[in-house]
Amino acid sequence: TVCFQVSDQGKGISPSVLAPGGNSSNTLGVGLRGMVERMHQLGGSLELSSDERGTTVRARVPLEK
Repeated sequence: TVCFQVSDQGKGISPSVLAPGGNSSNTLGVGLRGMVERMHQLGGSLELSSDERGTTVRARVPLEK
């Protein structure tokens, strides 16, 4: 498995957007939705965590499917 993590120190993403069943389809934008879809296609996962101090994106992709 390959793991990749990117963090920033921005204003963060609203918890209501990141919550399961949240309104992410309208607010996450094409980029993040596309990343989530691509990770699923590759058999991997994408995790977003965020608060008022910034956002972290963690990706995991298996080397072999």
